[in-house]
Amino acid sequence: MAAAVPPMYTNTPLVVIATPQFETGETDPFTVAASHMALSHNAFIRGFNSIYQRAPRVPPAMKNDFVGYCIAWHACVAAHHRFEETELFPNLDKAASQHGLWGAAFHGGMGRFKGYLLEEGAGFSGTGLMAIMNSFKEQLHSHLKAEPPAIVALAKHSTAENGGRWSNQGSKLEYHVSHGSVQRERVRQERRDHRQFS
Repeated sequence: MAAAVPPMYTNTPLVVIATPQFETGETDPFTVAASHMALSHNAFIRGFNSIYQRAPRVPPAMKNDFVGYCIAWHACVAAHHRFEETELFPNLDKAASQHGLWGAAFHGGMGRFKGYLLEEGAGFSGTGLMAIMNSFKEQLHSHLKAEPPAIVALAKHSTAENGGRWSNQGSKLEYHVSHGSVQRERVRQERRDHRQFS
């Protein structure tokens, strides 16, 4: 069993991502917005890692609290993704005249994760939860890593011919990513229903 237990307090199983601003030193609105998104994605990555590392070690008396933590993490990722899918990315696709730039292959795994925890509650198996997480960790990580560079690449649409209108789009994107649109959308959606990934 010891070999199956992941190390604690490490960047495993998912590695955090560098911000585009740190990597390039650029301060244009697209790089800043992408960097803010990378930071929020790192919070999701760290949450995933903390659940994965702790799952096989949770004492029985703490299992209910741990399940609550897991469900809260799921809700944060779901709200962030819902905002991207319903508001952010459709508008970016439209403005860039490109469609289908965004997507997520991790929905099924997220649904299994939440469903398993809701069904099992404090009776969950740490290794069972880790197996579910293993089933979607690569897709989740790929998705989280791919979005910031894709946002930086949108700067190419800000040209002298269009009056730099994309610079304004980048500023709007930066505002939405960094000023809580995700949180507001999460609250609105939770009031509607909790079935996004069920």
